[in-house]
Amino acid sequence: SNFTSIEEAGHGIRSMIRLLISLLEPVNQIILIDEPEMHIYPSQKRWLGQKLVELAKEQEKQQKQIFLVTHDPIVLQGILDKKISTNVFRIDRDKEEGVINCCKFDKKTNSGQKQEQYLQGLFYQRCVVVEGNSDRYFYGEMFKNYKEKIQDKDLGFVYTGGDRGSRNMARLIANTKIKAVFIYDLDMIIKRPKLIRATYYILKKGGKDPI
Repeated sequence: SNFTSIEEAGHGIRSMIRLLISLLEPVNQIILIDEPEMHIYPSQKRWLGQKLVELAKEQEKQQKQIFLVTHDPIVLQGILDKKISTNVFRIDRDKEEGVINCCKFDKKTNSGQKQEQYLQGLFYQRCVVVEGNSDRYFYGEMFKNYKEKIQDKDLGFVYTGGDRGSRNMARLIANTKIKAVFIYDLDMIIKRPKLIRATYYILKKGGKDPI
């Protein structure tokens, strides 16, 4: 077998290994992790999120708590891939005093593999939520005509990718107080009125899903 010295590995790999090893240190009961996505590839980001959960579960008897700060939905997707109870906190800095809101993902509400597209909404102050990726591209291009009016609004375009994604995005917005609008195609409004009503209900009732 061929082995590579840790000194010869890239900065991202060394940082990731040091981070994972710290979870195994018995004296660390509360672990604070700041932006672990720095200097690593997207595929490694998701793997890192998954591995953090696996190691945390292995250390459950030691009652460890992990607080992770990230600006990357790929890391968050990796964490949620494991479908464990996870609290996602979002800090709103629009006001003079920061406000922290929380959205809880558990086995029931965590839809697993296809959340990354709408998890991006957590990292904007304002969101335009649409059905699919082609809709996201269309509205993104259209809004370029109003670039001067929206350039300082921190506005993002995200798509839900389906019924469950639409309801989950509504939960995320209701709990984290993101300023958002939902845009559905006319055929969806006509053919899927129950989904439209459910999304509206979730937004009005602070994240409670009627289904």
